[in-house]
Amino acid sequence: MPRKLPLLATMALSLLFVALTACDGGDDNETTPTQVTPTQAATAAPTGTSLSGTATATVVVADQTLEFKNGKCEKGDDDSWLGVFIGQVGTDSYFEMLVGQHPGAGPDVKAASEGGEFTEGIFMAAIQDQTTFTMAPAEGNKIIVAADLSSGEFEGTTIDGRPISGSFHC
Repeated sequence: MPRKLPLLATMALSLLFVALTACDGGDDNETTPTQVTPTQAATAAPTGTSLSGTATATVVVADQTLEFKNGKCEKGDDDSWLGVFIGQVGTDSYFEMLVGQHPGAGPDVKAASEGGEFTEGIFMAAIQDQTTFTMAPAEGNKIIVAADLSSGEFEGTTIDGRPISGSFHC
């Protein structure tokens, strides 16, 4: 039986990740990027606001299949990162994935611009029915992104050791 996290604990973990990704170590005098950052995309909408669009994702954990639809895909400057955000922020049905050189990913992470296989600079969280499944950089975890950044697959283990796989489409 999967462990269930209370929604408040789930949101606290999400906020911790957002705080970590927001710390990019940049110069305070730098200009603000013209495109949306992953932190802005994930947190700009108030709790309960639907991030609607055409993005979809399927997540398989053990014998559970979770489906997410009507989300948004966002890209960083020069396609340095890709973010997929589906569902309602702050509710028990939300999917988020980040790959590439997003803020906080580290200096040696490759850009998402040409797609490929990523083992660093990755994050994926799926929340459904107050259960959270999170995948972050770890041995065996990877996200494969199409060259045009329009789709991809992921596989590995959750932070609590369960096998996870799935796909996304923008």
